[in-house]
Amino acid sequence: MTIENDTIVGLDGLESNFDSQAYLSDFYQRVDDPAMQMMIMLLPSIAERIDCYDNLLDFGAGPTIHVSVVFRNKVNNVSIYIFIIISYQNT
Repeated sequence: MTIENDTIVGLDGLESNFDSQAYLSDFYQRVDDPAMQMMIMLLPSIAERIDCYDNLLDFGAGPTIHVSVVFRNKVNNVSIYIFIIISYQNT
């Protein structure tokens, strides 16, 4: 992602300032990211405490499903949504 002067890029500038290749490279190279490890470790215990539901929408899921798959026994339908143009160009 291209961010200059520590500014937050709004929706109107996202397409011209978002580097999807850098995002995907970072996502796949950082398997030891402490925040992601914490989420993967804590989400199963959170999922066990919630009621069952018909649907789950994982919006902005990223290129993997390891977060939403935790809820597979708690929902009937899991919908995963992400839109990164490069993801569609490489399929």
